[in-house]
Amino acid sequence: MRWAAMDIAGHLVATDTTGQIDEAALNLLIAAAADDSMVTAAHGIDNLARFGSARPAWHSQILAELFRVETTHRPANCREVLLSKVADALGTLLPGPSEVNRAAVITFLNRLAMNDGRDGKKASKILKRLN
Repeated sequence: MRWAAMDIAGHLVATDTTGQIDEAALNLLIAAAADDSMVTAAHGIDNLARFGSARPAWHSQILAELFRVETTHRPANCREVLLSKVADALGTLLPGPSEVNRAAVITFLNRLAMNDGRDGKKASKILKRLN
């Protein structure tokens, strides 16, 4: 899925009342979030958050993919940027997830908040907003 198509699907999923944007599109975004290209991964992460906001039933699957970004093998500066995107995505999804997923999100954000970079600052800001 190209960036523009990902972004269009991400914005349209909130208005899709007939379920035309389905798990096939979700799977394409999951693949994009894991892509070697940082730009493609960033678009995938942003749109996974949009999909999660529109489709709460997909939260567990989306969260698993967002959490996986932390362990991907990328240069440190790329990882920091993508983790910053993940923090934004998680902030978008909160307080929506179930209690189990919410606890996992908060644990993940607490771990990110210990970082000195942009990702840690965003995670800290989101955690403050929750309290």
